[in-house]
Amino acid sequence: MKKKLFWILLILLLLILLPFVPLFFFSEEPAETSADIEVSSAESSGDLTLSYKNTEKNSASSSKKAFTVQAVSAEKTDTLKPKLRTNSRRAEQAKRSSFRIYDESSGKVLTVSDREALIGMLACEMTPDTPPEALKAQAVAAYTNCCKLRQDRMKSGSQKYHGADFDANPAIWLRCTTKEQMRLLWGKRYPAHRKKLEKAADEVLGQVLHYDGVLIFAPYFAVSSGKTESSRDIWGGDEPYLSSVESPWDKNSPDHKTRKAVQKEDLCKIVRQSYPEIRFPENANTWIRDIKRTKAGSVKTICIGGEILDGVEVRNLFDLPSSNFTVRYQKGVFLFTCLGRGHGVGMSQYGAAAMAKEGRTYEEILNWYYPGTVLCK
Repeated sequence: MKKKLFWILLILLLLILLPFVPLFFFSEEPAETSADIEVSSAESSGDLTLSYKNTEKNSASSSKKAFTVQAVSAEKTDTLKPKLRTNSRRAEQAKRSSFRIYDESSGKVLTVSDREALIGMLACEMTPDTPPEALKAQAVAAYTNCCKLRQDRMKSGSQKYHGADFDANPAIWLRCTTKEQMRLLWGKRYPAHRKKLEKAADEVLGQVLHYDGVLIFAPYFAVSSGKTESSRDIWGGDEPYLSSVESPWDKNSPDHKTRKAVQKEDLCKIVRQSYPEIRFPENANTWIRDIKRTKAGSVKTICIGGEILDGVEVRNLFDLPSSNFTVRYQKGVFLFTCLGRGHGVGMSQYGAAAMAKEGRTYEEILNWYYPGTVLCK
């Protein structure tokens, strides 16, 4: 009986201990784990994606979970202000804005998007094969001027251009032209040419030049004499950012030096149309004298037939390429020798292209020709 009771107790004891046996005899080595975190960003949204990958050493499988963390908007916090945030804001605003342009050929006021107007202005001012950085410098200068005109019109309510911001004549490529005119002129080259202009315009759309926090007037012209002119000497006024600067590249331009011959009789006729009281002496060698020049070399004043004329006016009277000229008389002919092409104030387009070929950026070009200005992106 006792022996039988012993075996019963032993069996009960074994049954009680049986569930704990695997913990001692069949347990596996704890798996070593590693966690890898990968970070990626979505360029379009600015969000961050964190990927958490958990890998077990003794397992053939691994798991990966992704969590998306929204980027903090710079508009909602003062602590995050991306360096180029202003640029994107201006560009987006420019994409939604438009200019009112008075078309001289049709007599209509056209509403043209900022982008399309900028491409049309670029086409009028530079060839599409101009180095891209020069195209961008030209785009910023032209866009700054048009934005200033629009701003002035909105403030004053001026009807100067029939209620438009500025005037243009797309048919003759004056200030701004259209897609249709580009197709007519360029033919098969239109897609490639258009693409170059679009690229330049898109990269700087919305960017303008300021001086002392105000939009500037950013003039430009074809070729200088080797130096640009100050606005004070040519137009009067005093704009520090339109001072005379060196532009040595222009001396390599085929348009740097040009000549024009004017017959003695024609000179008398042209001058008397504006100054009928002028009396020319018999000796034609004394008709033109006392030339005074600017520091950059343009004619500031000149005495013709005893009348003191402005150098810019003389340029317009005789349709000269610039007001930087010399004149000499020989055998019944007055020979004008001109340096440069255009008014000479602001940015030289030839100089800008040459700087771009040297590897200068559009920012450097603008800083060179409009010293002291700030490029607002």
